[in-house]
Amino acid sequence: MATKVFISWSGDTARSVARVLSPWLQDLIQACAPFMSEDGLQKGVGWPGELRKELGSARFGIVIVTPENSGSQWLHFEAGALAVAFEDNRVVPFLIGTTTADLDGPLRLFNAVTSPTREEVFRLVCSLNGALETPLETGPLDRAFERLWPELERDLAPILEAANASKGSDPAPAEKERDDRLLTRLDSLERQVAAQRVQGLRMPSGHDVARLSNAINATLKRANWPMGVNVAIDGERIRVEFTGPLPEPVVREVESHIDALGVNAEMLVPVDRDPSLSQAEDRSIATATGRRHFLTAG
Repeated sequence: MATKVFISWSGDTARSVARVLSPWLQDLIQACAPFMSEDGLQKGVGWPGELRKELGSARFGIVIVTPENSGSQWLHFEAGALAVAFEDNRVVPFLIGTTTADLDGPLRLFNAVTSPTREEVFRLVCSLNGALETPLETGPLDRAFERLWPELERDLAPILEAANASKGSDPAPAEKERDDRLLTRLDSLERQVAAQRVQGLRMPSGHDVARLSNAINATLKRANWPMGVNVAIDGERIRVEFTGPLPEPVVREVESHIDALGVNAEMLVPVDRDPSLSQAEDRSIATATGRRHFLTAG
C-alpha cells in the first residue's frame, strides 16, 4: 500500500507549489501517495470529513510556508495536528521565500527545507523515503532524483520569481485576525509536539546503526567529502561522531537520515574555533531538536 503524504498549504503561492510538488513526488517515489486539498485550509473549527480521513491515514506531512501564509494561525494549527497524529513526527516545513527565523508555533520544532534547492529538496526526499514501509535503496533513489530534479526546478522557477517579487507585502486581512481559542489550541499543540519528539522516539537497534551508517557514507561519497565517521549505540541513543568538519548541506542531509529512523540520536561534528562566538556558543550549538553539537577543534 502506498504511503500517504499530506501536503498542507494556505494561499495562492503555497497552492501553486503544492500542485507542482505533489505529482513530482509521486513520479519520483511511486510508493508514496501525496494528498492536497484544493479547498485549502478551512476557516472553521476542525476539518471537513475528507481532510480528517486523509490526515488519519497519512504517514508523512509537508507544510508549505510562504511570506503570504507564515503568520497563519490555521497553518500552524494544522502542522501541529499533523505532528501529533504521526507516531514518529515526520513533518517537514517547506520554505518558499521565507526563513526559519520567521517560523513560529509548532513549525519551529521541525527541521525545515530552507529553500527549494537541489540539496534541500533531496533532504526532503530522503526523509520521505525513510517513512516508507520499504524504503528505496540509495542508488536507485539517487538516479531517479537526478533524472527528475530539472523538471521540478523548471516548474518551481516562475512561482519562486513571483514569491520573491511579492516579499514585503502585507498578508491578507483575514490572516491578521487573532482567534484566542485557536491560539490556546496552538500553545497546547506546541507543548504536546515538543514532548512527543522525545517520548515518541524508540530504542535504537543494531539494524538502525547499520542502516544509518550506510546512508551517511553514501552522502559523504556523493558530496565527495572524505571523512571518517563512527556510528554506534550509546545507551538509549545512537551517537554519530565525525573525525572532521562537514559542510552545512552534508550536516543537514545526515540529520534527515537520523529523522527518518525515528530514534534518539546525537551528532558530534568538530569545527574550527570561531572567534566571534563565546566559548559556550562555540561548544554547544544545537538544532531545534537539540541533536547537533559542534566541538571546537584544537
